[in-house]
Amino acid sequence: MEKVFVYGTLRRGESNHSLLAPATCLAMTARMKGCLIDTGDGYPGLLEEDGEVIGELYEVSDAELGKLDELEDYFGPDDPGNLYNRVEVDVCTDRGSVKAWTYFYNRNCEGRHLLRFSDWKAYRMGKTGGA
Repeated sequence: MEKVFVYGTLRRGESNHSLLAPATCLAMTARMKGCLIDTGDGYPGLLEEDGEVIGELYEVSDAELGKLDELEDYFGPDDPGNLYNRVEVDVCTDRGSVKAWTYFYNRNCEGRHLLRFSDWKAYRMGKTGGA
């Protein structure tokens, strides 16, 4: 079993959460270092920058992790076709810090003026007027 930190459409109540239906939720509120951007495609991108990202922590099987890799267009370490790179990070929960996989956005954002934020759900609610 593997641990995975999710911060966007895989979170509870979001469009891709059904992929985590068989998984075990270890923490409904978890945090890690980084920041999020709105990719403009209906999902966020995680960047390795200063800040804190809010998400959830799950324990998944190898098969479930493979489905997440497929969703995130992750083909393997250092593959230039990756939309997201899967990386092991430190995740903080109310029970302490754990190592978990997460997905970092693998597109060049340099020179783009992108709003940075920490919580995808709160950002979406504010952006759409709570609808």
